[in-house]
Amino acid sequence: MIIFRRRIFFTKKDDSIKKLKQAEDKAYKTLQGAKTILNSGDSPKALGILSELFFNYIADKFKTTKNEITRENIEKWLPYISLKLSATKILDQLDQFRFAPAVQSDLNSLYENIKNFVDELGNK
Repeated sequence: MIIFRRRIFFTKKDDSIKKLKQAEDKAYKTLQGAKTILNSGDSPKALGILSELFFNYIADKFKTTKNEITRENIEKWLPYISLKLSATKILDQLDQFRFAPAVQSDLNSLYENIKNFVDELGNK
C-alpha cells in the first residue's frame, strides 16, 4: 500500500512538471494554427483562438485556473516589468476586441504581442 501511494504521489508530481514544460509547446502549436486562420481572413475565429491561447498559457504556466487570471494577479506572478507591461497590453487589446470589431492589422499586432510574450516568458 505504501509503495502504491508513493507511486501515485510521484506520478502526480511529474504530471504537474510535465504540464509546465509542455505549456510552451502547446502555445507554439496553437500560434501556428492561429497564424494560418489569421491569414485566411477569419478574424472572429482567430481572435477566439488567440484569447484562449493567452489565458491557457498563463493558467498552465502559473498552475492556476482561468478564473483567477486578473491584472492584479498577473502583476504579482510575473517577475519582470517588461513581462508585466506585455501582459497588460495584451489584456487591453483583448478587451478592445471584445467591444469593437477587429481589424486584420490589429489582430496581427495581437498575434505578435502574444508570440513575443510566450517567447519572453519561456526564456526566463
